[in-house]
Amino acid sequence: MEFNLETIFWISAVVGSTFFILKTATMFLGLGHDFDLAIDHQSDLHGLDNAGSVMAFKFMSLTGITTFLMMFGWGGLVVLRQYQMSALVSSILAVVLGVLAVLLIAVIFKYAVKLQSSGADYTAKDIIGLHGQVYSQIPANGQGRIQINVGGLVREIDAISAEQVAIASHLNVEVVSQIDPNTVSVKLINNLNQGDK
Repeated sequence: MEFNLETIFWISAVVGSTFFILKTATMFLGLGHDFDLAIDHQSDLHGLDNAGSVMAFKFMSLTGITTFLMMFGWGGLVVLRQYQMSALVSSILAVVLGVLAVLLIAVIFKYAVKLQSSGADYTAKDIIGLHGQVYSQIPANGQGRIQINVGGLVREIDAISAEQVAIASHLNVEVVSQIDPNTVSVKLINNLNQGDK
């Protein structure tokens, strides 16, 4: 099949839009962590200023790529078909639109991070003794992820099993120690108690 410029725009628009919609949907359903690149597996545990830059970098992984493809495709199609621009001009404008869309979302996300209360800052050692819930299964000798309520906000942090037993998703755990600034060890608790400590 011959790939002309319009076909490239269509593929970019459809692929970008599909992944963007899926990413947005999974974020609202609380599944965004599993539907992203490995780069998103780092935690924002070092204060809001550092968190803003780290999270902005993370956000530019899958979301940035899909945003660019989506706007590159749709923008290019509009310029090429609606305004009858040349292939060169259409390509340049499509790239510009894609980059602007990514920058706009990055700025919005950056300011959204800054809106968080400074009272929600925390480090891994601050949550020792708190109860949370396993978000991504913790293998017996591997790393998973938990969700925990800190300062009224639900945060996610990497975790390992203190007792070296596998802990399934959705089970309640207690944070028992800090492994490094981004990781804690946890142990399984009585899952009849659903509230956070």
